[in-house]
Amino acid sequence: MKISKGVQDGLAMKSVNIFMTSPCRAVLDGGVYENRSQAVRRFASILITAHDNGNAKIVPEVRRVVDLSGPRQRRMIRNATSVDWVKAIVWLPREMVLSVERIFGAEEITPSEFLRAAVIMGVKPEELRAFIPFP
Repeated sequence: MKISKGVQDGLAMKSVNIFMTSPCRAVLDGGVYENRSQAVRRFASILITAHDNGNAKIVPEVRRVVDLSGPRQRRMIRNATSVDWVKAIVWLPREMVLSVERIFGAEEITPSEFLRAAVIMGVKPEELRAFIPFP
């Protein structure tokens, strides 16, 4: 049985739900040259590549952003700023998900948490600067 190219591509991709602020999602959805998933993959790829090239600061920095944007912190940010956190679906190649699990699994950082951190680190949203200092 022959599998179509579209089905093959679908099998090679995995959907991941991530939380991000509404303004952050608007930035990602407003891209002229790439869609939301492509932007998130670009941010994730930068972090994965930096780690694989020996940058020892990636895992602790991702851990810091994950911790500063966890459920309790998101509630605190929402109450202090009225900025909504929304769930967004992004599509990643399964190989990228496996890389995230390889690199961040020991830190118990899930692919969803990693991607939330990657988006925050990539977009550096103004509404989060008071809560998540950026280097």
